[in-house]
Amino acid sequence: MAISQLSWMQSNAITTFVLLVLRTLHVLHQIRRGSGRRTKNKRTKLRTKPAKTLVVLGSGGHTTEMVKLLSSLSNNNSNKDNNSKNNNSRNKNNSNYQPLSYVIASSDTTSIDRLNEHAASIPPHDGRILTIPRAREVGQSYLTSILTTLYSIASTAHIVLIQTRPDLLLLNGPGTCLPIAIWTFVGRVLGICEGKIIFCESFCRVETLSLTGWILRSCRIVDLFLVHWEEMVGVHGGENCVLVESFIRHS
Repeated sequence: MAISQLSWMQSNAITTFVLLVLRTLHVLHQIRRGSGRRTKNKRTKLRTKPAKTLVVLGSGGHTTEMVKLLSSLSNNNSNKDNNSKNNNSRNKNNSNYQPLSYVIASSDTTSIDRLNEHAASIPPHDGRILTIPRAREVGQSYLTSILTTLYSIASTAHIVLIQTRPDLLLLNGPGTCLPIAIWTFVGRVLGICEGKIIFCESFCRVETLSLTGWILRSCRIVDLFLVHWEEMVGVHGGENCVLVESFIRHS
C-alpha cells in the first residue's frame, strides 16, 4: 500500500512538473509573439477594462524617471484646447491604470516625498505603498548580492501573488524590481495574474544595459523593453526593444 501510494505521489509530481514546464514555455511564447506583433506594427487587442498596475520605485534618479513616466501617462491629452474635455480625457486616461500601487525598498527615504510632490501630475494610487528588502544596495558586491536577492525574492512573494496580483508591472532599473518581476512572471505562469511587464531602461544608459535590465532581457520575461537612445537599439535591439520618445530628453 505504501509503495503504491508513493508511486502515485511520484506520478503526480512528475505530471505537475511537466505541466508547469509546458505552461512556462507557453507564456514565454506569448511574450515573444506579442513582441513580434509590435515589431511588425500589427494591431493588437485593446483592453476593455482598467489594468491593476504595480510600480516599483528605486529612489533617487530612478524614482525621478518613473515619476516622469507616470506623468506622461496622465498628460497624453494636455495639448487639447478645451479644458473640460481635457480633464475628462485625463480622468479617463488615469482610470486605465487602476488600482495603482507602489513598491519601494525598506531603506528608501525619499520616494514617498517625490510622489507627494508630483501627486497632481501622476495617476492617483490606491493608497498602498508597500515596502520590501532591497535586493542589492549601491556598491554592494555581486557575490553578497546573491544572498540578499534571494532573501528579497522570498520576502516579496506575498506582495505580488496575494496583495496586488498586477495586470501590469512598470519597472525602470533598480535592483529592487528584480524579485517583483520574477514573482509577477510566476503569477502569470500560474494564472494568478495577467502579469504583463514593461521595463524602461534608465535614461543614463546610453550604450550598455543596467544589470537588472540585462538579467530581465536575458530571461526574456519582459513584454516590452524601452530604451531612450538610438545607440541602445543598435547594440541591444530585438523584437521587444523599442526606442521611446524620451519624456526626459524632450521635456
